[in-house]
Amino acid sequence: MARKVPLLKPAHVKARLKFANDHLDDLEESWEKVMWSDETKIELFGHNSTKCVWRKKNDEYHPKNTIPTVKHGGDSIMLWGCFSAHGTGRLHCIKERMTGAMYCEILGKYLLPSVRALKMGRGWVFQHDNDPKHTARITKEWLCKKHIKVLVWPSQSPDLNPIENLWRELKLHVSQRQPRNLTDLGKICVEEWAKIPPAVCANLLACWGLTSHLCAAVRLNWRSPKMARPSSNLTKFRKEFKKAKHIAIITGAGVSAESGVPTFRGQGGYWRKWQAQDLATPEAFSRDPSLVWEFYHYRREVMRSKMPNPAHLAIAECESRLSQQGRSVVIITQNIDELHHRAGSKHVYEIHGSLFKTRCMSCGEVKANHKSPICPALEGKGEPDPNAKDARIPVEDLPRCEKRGCNGLLRPHVVWFGETLDSDILTAVEKELEKCDLCLVVGTSSIVYPAAMFAPQVAGRGVPVAEFNMECTPATKRFKYHFEGPCGTTLPPALERHESEAI
Repeated sequence: MARKVPLLKPAHVKARLKFANDHLDDLEESWEKVMWSDETKIELFGHNSTKCVWRKKNDEYHPKNTIPTVKHGGDSIMLWGCFSAHGTGRLHCIKERMTGAMYCEILGKYLLPSVRALKMGRGWVFQHDNDPKHTARITKEWLCKKHIKVLVWPSQSPDLNPIENLWRELKLHVSQRQPRNLTDLGKICVEEWAKIPPAVCANLLACWGLTSHLCAAVRLNWRSPKMARPSSNLTKFRKEFKKAKHIAIITGAGVSAESGVPTFRGQGGYWRKWQAQDLATPEAFSRDPSLVWEFYHYRREVMRSKMPNPAHLAIAECESRLSQQGRSVVIITQNIDELHHRAGSKHVYEIHGSLFKTRCMSCGEVKANHKSPICPALEGKGEPDPNAKDARIPVEDLPRCEKRGCNGLLRPHVVWFGETLDSDILTAVEKELEKCDLCLVVGTSSIVYPAAMFAPQVAGRGVPVAEFNMECTPATKRFKYHFEGPCGTTLPPALERHESEAI
């Protein structure tokens, strides 16, 4: 099924790039002064999307394979909401077709009180998109009369608005409460919107600001003249390696694949009947936590039989050796298998989390967990055979928080599809990339964002970047070096002790 995306004409692309460039050097604090807003539709029954299910023949009308609907419409409401780094503002249920005059009334009744409640202070900026009601003459006059500064926003850019992430979270939590009618739906929406912690809003904007910064940097670099074909001269690379003081190594699934770790991607990448993107989502965990835990239990158990390969070991040995020379090596990995740690690496940023950490859905505690099995109910479960039956473990028997007085449901501490990366980790990664004088990209496809932007950003500063991969990637031409082949074969010679190093 083709994915729906905003229609971007050349003028829209140009406007989006201008927006990114205009705000490239903005400080994180500047985004704290912005009040973000938007409208969204939320349905009484289900989400605004199709639902894919695996079912047996003639089983299409089983309740688990259907989405409830109503016959004569009236099954959804429109919401207007706003938020800032300080928390969520007021939420309003729109009961009629909105006009410019009605929009101004909403801003007066809900926007301004939100600004005061969140203590935005002077100099705050209002963001809304280019909907006709937002750009109507009456709206512009109202905003001007109230002396409200408006953030210039590129058309056709709903994907740039961070409030979309909050809408997604709101819809997820509302669906879990199963509202009975539209009145109930509106009440629950207001309650759940108010429950969103200010810390979530602050972290979301910190991540959004950093991602925009990286995106703008990459787009600027990609407009530059094409570089020469990357070199595969190991001798020249070794000269760069000898001089480097701060080395950043970005690793992806290709490194772990050489240890026999399944990726669950591409053709044949299934667990039972599902690929990772079917199960590694907040919605899947909310819908069937037992099935998701079976999947992750299987992955945890598989990893116990896997060992670091020569690429992992070469990186760990290089880090240890260079640290004794006053030089640094940092590993920025997209992998969640902890093989870098097991190989002996110390300075590791796991931007997508870890299979062997859990996070409590109630208290939020993140904790290392290497138990096997992680809970008694999962022992012997997780068989990947497509014909295996789901365990259907009661939620109270799934992994629970051991913090005194909590007992909340645990989830794997990994970044699922649709979730934002930890803003603190991204900030730390950006600092490492800014000071590195040599960058290696190992076993990554350079198509998973925002990690795909890291190395091009470094290359844009003129820092040598070397790619070690089984094949070329979309970013290969941006790099100075490219070494094709298994990472366990190509990487060790590149990182071994240089003849100029003291023994």
